[in-house]
Amino acid sequence: MPALQVVSFFVIDLGREIPTFRLVRIGTIQSNPIQSNPIQSNPIQSNPIQSNPIQVGL
Repeated sequence: MPALQVVSFFVIDLGREIPTFRLVRIGTIQSNPIQSNPIQSNPIQSNPIQSNPIQVGL
């Protein structure tokens, strides 16, 4: 399941733990049907859906 790999990559990149894991997982699930390859693309820069909740959480 590529979604798990993407989530793990985001968690390591952001240096966050469980809270970010849940937020990024939700954003990844919503982004999958929109982008064909979220791994090659940069969902963090492309989708404000993933960036906004993380910034608000901080």
